[in-house]
Amino acid sequence: METVGGLVLVDTGIGLIDIAVPWRRLGLKWLALFETPTNPENTAAYQIRKQGYALADVRHIVVTHLHSEHTGGLADFPDAYVHVHSRATEIVAAGTKTSWRYRHQHWAHHPHWEPWQEGNVAWFGMRGVQRIVGIPEDILLVPLPGHDLGHSGVAVRTERGWWLHAGDARSPIRPHRTLPDMFGLGVDASLFGASFTRRRLMSLAEHHGVRIIGSHDIADLSES
Repeated sequence: METVGGLVLVDTGIGLIDIAVPWRRLGLKWLALFETPTNPENTAAYQIRKQGYALADVRHIVVTHLHSEHTGGLADFPDAYVHVHSRATEIVAAGTKTSWRYRHQHWAHHPHWEPWQEGNVAWFGMRGVQRIVGIPEDILLVPLPGHDLGHSGVAVRTERGWWLHAGDARSPIRPHRTLPDMFGLGVDASLFGASFTRRRLMSLAEHHGVRIIGSHDIADLSES
């Protein structure tokens, strides 16, 4: 998203270094479960440059949660401010003693973390909605508990109405091999919380016309 304060990126996906040394950056367990990334054209860094921007033009990154397939590209934008729910920063503070879903290598470059607390911005009855200082009010942070610690979405008001990037709340990552969806959940996974969040997402779409997209909904993202 382009704003007066620079580009705002939601998650970073797999990064350039992940592709160069996947076993070191992503870990053997991750590579055993998911398809090994090999194409740099699929990275946010490549796509940003393809649009004619410099990587330094990305001034803000909003991270929906800290699973490795969402944070690998943080190192490609070392000067950006990284906005993440304050609960998720507990994973960073834990160092290497975390689940295999988190890779401390992804934040070894010491990003400019900007933890955010839940607020009281009015948005279709959703609780805890917050704004980011320095970013237009048309971009909101929306807590979406259930999938992982501090899992959140990003709402954006466009000329066609509100869109909500729901992270993995809408479509939990589906492994490339036949495995239960539970493999995609994190240390704070809650099936009750995920079910509640999904009902709220359905209400947003059906009653308020909010367009919901998920991190792994490639078709929907290409249309947006």
